[in-house]
Amino acid sequence: MCTKCDDIHAIEHLIFEYARLIDSAQFTEVAELFRDATWFGQEGYDHVLEWFQTRVILYDGSPRTQHTVTNVDVTVLPDGDTATAHSYITVIQQVRTEEPPTIITANFYDDTFAKVDGEWRFRSRQITRRLVGDMDRHRRA
Repeated sequence: MCTKCDDIHAIEHLIFEYARLIDSAQFTEVAELFRDATWFGQEGYDHVLEWFQTRVILYDGSPRTQHTVTNVDVTVLPDGDTATAHSYITVIQQVRTEEPPTIITANFYDDTFAKVDGEWRFRSRQITRRLVGDMDRHRRA
C-alpha cells in the first residue's frame, strides 16, 4: 500500500473536481472547496461564492466552458500533512453550437493543500495568467 500515492491521487482529485464543478456551474461546491482557503485573492467560502455568482456569465445555467487541467505535478511535503501542486489550465468555450469552440485562456495554477482530519483540503490557489483570449462572454469585469 502506498500512502503517498493515495495522497497524490486525493489531491489530483481536488484539482480535477474544481474544473468539473466550474464547468457545471456548481459554484456553491466550488466555494466549499475554498471554505478555509484563499482562491485567487478571495478569502473563504463567502467571497469565493460571491465572485463566481457575480462574475461568471451563464447561458441557460451553464458557462459553456471546458476547463482542461494538464501537467499536474503534486509534491507531498515531508510532514505528510501539507502539499503543493502546479498545473496547467486551458479553458475552452462554445457559447453557441453553430460557432467553433474557442480557447479563451491558458494559465498556471499553483496550489497549496493541508490534510485536515485525514482529508486533503485546498489552502490556496494562485492563478498565473499566461495566454488570454476573448473573455467577454465568460466573465463580467
